[in-house]
Amino acid sequence: MNWGNMPQTKFPKTIKIGSKKYKLVFVEEVLFDDENLKKVNEAVVGFCDTTNSNIYISSQIADPFELHSTVFHECIHGISDYAGIDLTENQVIALSHAILDMFLTNKELTKKLLTIN
Repeated sequence: MNWGNMPQTKFPKTIKIGSKKYKLVFVEEVLFDDENLKKVNEAVVGFCDTTNSNIYISSQIADPFELHSTVFHECIHGISDYAGIDLTENQVIALSHAILDMFLTNKELTKKLLTIN
């Protein structure tokens, strides 16, 4: 596989969320374990491991929008952990979709918010 042409090479290797620095890791298969949800070794496209400060993203994601939205979604999980607000998966899905949509449909606002001078 030629990783040099893969979309994930455009992402930073680390993402800082609050005081934590998460390592962004692309893997062929992302497995999710959550005894509370009775899900063990369930294949998913992304997982934010807040304990070990890793964000795992499937390298099998071919669609650029899905890749970006998955990374953003996992960052919302990291923000939830940092803020101590314990968002549910449904809340993370709703927030990540709404915020990403706002950024994408308001390019001037996004530019202004990301430029503090």
